[in-house]
Parts: sequence; structure tokens; C-alpha cells
Amino acid sequence: MQSYLSVNGFSGETRWESKISVQHSDASRNSPNYQYRWSGSTVDWCDATNCYEGGVGDLEQTQTDYTWNFKASSPLFSGDVNYGAELKTIEAQKNRSADYNSFGLQKSPVNDGETDYIGYAVEWSGSYENHRFNANITWSETKSNGQEDYFDYVDPEDENDYLYYSGSLITMSELYDIQGRQNFASPWRAAVSWSANWFNERLLTHAALHYRGAYEYLGRTGEEIKVDGTDYDVYEKLERKAFTTVDLNTKYLFWDAPDSKATLDLRVTNLFNKLPHTDTTAGKRYQMGRAYWVGLSYTL
Repeated sequence: MQSYLSVNGFSGETRWESKISVQHSDASRNSPNYQYRWSGSTVDWCDATNCYEGGVGDLEQTQTDYTWNFKASSPLFSGDVNYGAELKTIEAQKNRSADYNSFGLQKSPVNDGETDYIGYAVEWSGSYENHRFNANITWSETKSNGQEDYFDYVDPEDENDYLYYSGSLITMSELYDIQGRQNFASPWRAAVSWSANWFNERLLTHAALHYRGAYEYLGRTGEEIKVDGTDYDVYEKLERKAFTTVDLNTKYLFWDAPDSKATLDLRVTNLFNKLPHTDTTAGKRYQMGRAYWVGLSYTL
């Protein structure tokens, strides 16, 4: 069920719209109130004596989304500037609670998740003769203690893998929870692009610059600390530096007959071979650097 109220109008040459919406979803289950066990990548439900595959329990799965949007557009420098804002709160998201019993680690569905989002964006686009330009910048922040999918895989070993963070020992699973709640992500993103056609539109070119702002994350420092005779990896707040890439695309129509056409495409992403991170992990040993793509098409 969704309800909304929208108001729009003009202020001089500026077109604007403000919208408030509320969406209520009910996806409750009616099965007995069983718990779930994580075993590899599967989820089982358990009664007092046995565990079984499948089932989703009797969680009263309701969720309410509250959203406010504002957007406006004005003419500026032979083009249009668009700007907007969005505030959103999601209440009663799916979440998980953990416990141990005779079957080992149990994960039960609960309904106490919540997500808050705020975002602002400004974009300008315009053209001059055979050239088109675009520039945009966004800032956003998301904080969440819920999850998108209750059946997301959870590694049982994360509950037994201890590390040292902020003056105490915690599990890897607890670290993931902290990282999610504190929104370690890039708040600033921006892009500038220029497109043009040449030689009576036989040659099309496009260049774009993408910027991702610096941000903090929780990561391993490479150091260890001894606690009660056992060595533990030390994790701290680390910083990913700002990251900028340049992409180039060209398309050349080299054959243009009445009954056939042939084009050559060349694309280069991450032209200057910038690496987004300076470290790798066991599960992510490679990073995407410069990439080329060449294509040839022939149309009858």
C-alpha cells in the first residue's frame, strides 16, 4: 500500500516539485516460530529435536518506507541545471539475532531493522553547436542496521574468528555489524563529461571524468597484539584516498553506403590506470585497472 502527496509549480523560470510518500509492505509468514541455522550457504529451520531445510518462520514481516523528495530545474548557460534532495527512512526491516543451542549457531529473524538515507544532487547539462556537456555532483549518507535479504549468506566462522578493535576483542561478525551501522562509504561523487560529433557525424567522441571522494573503512592494520598469550590481528579505521578516473569512447562510421554501414568502436576505461585501493585481500586479489574494448559492426 502506498500513499503520497505531491505539490509542484513555477518560481520564475524554475520548475519545482515536492513529494511526500509512505509505503507499507506486509510480507508476514505463517509457519511455526522456528529458528534458522547457517550451514555453509544454506539456511535451515529447527524445532526442538531436528533441523530441516526451507521455511521462513512466523516473523511478522512488515516494513514502512517514509520518503521526501524535492527536485527543481532552471535554465543556465545554454542548458539546464537540475538539483534535488531526498530523505528516506525504512522502519521494521528484516534483521537477525544470534544464539547458540544444541544445533550450534542459530540465527533467528527479527523485525527491528532500520535504514536512514539523506542525499543531495546538482546536475547541469547543455550544448553548443556539435558539443554536449554534463556535470554532476552528489552527496549522500546511509545508516542501516537492517538487511536487504534475510537469506544472505553468513559464514559461521565469523562468529568464532576474533580480532582486536577499539581496545577490545570482538568477532568478525561484530565488526561487520559496526561497519554497517556507521556507514563507512564514500559520501562525495562527481562526474564531468563532454560529447561531440565531427565530420558530419561520422566520428563521435565522448570523454568523462569520474571522482569518488575519500572515505573511512574498518580494515586490518597489518599489526598484531597479544592478549592472554594469543596473537590477534589489529583492526582500525583506515582511509581510502580520493579516486579519479577518465574514460574515452570513440565511434567512427568508416563505410556509409545506401544499403550498408560499417562502424568501428574503441573504448578505454580508467585511461590512466588508477587503482581504487592500495591493498588486496585473500578473496579479492585483483583490481580493475585500464581496460580496452574494440568493436566492429556491419549493418545491411
